Amino acid sequence: MFKIVALMAGILTSSIAFSLVDPTRPVSYAPPVLSESTFQLSSILFSGQRKVAVINGKALSEGESLGKTKIIKINKDNVLLKNGSKRIPLVLERAPVKRKR
Repeated sequence: MFKIVALMAGILTSSIAFSLVDPTRPVSYAPPVLSESTFQLSSILFSGQRKVAVINGKALSEGESLGKTKIIKINKDNVLLKNGSKRIPLVLERAPVKRKR
């Protein structure tokens, strides 16, 4: 009985979480539509044991695939992808940091 109640509570909680909307997002906001051949590298998490790249909003490790494209290598500031015989380098663009004078 407890398992059924816990399962139902989990289902209800997850459905509520999916329906939440960011209250700070502008009303006219629409997420960018990326085709399968367009890759957007937004961040890289790099440590001694773990390398993760966030590409098109998905966290991926070396060896994983995004569609037909495979992640070959994750470095501190770039990622190398491979689609068939084509190699696709992605470079992490850094935002300028303003310093106080």
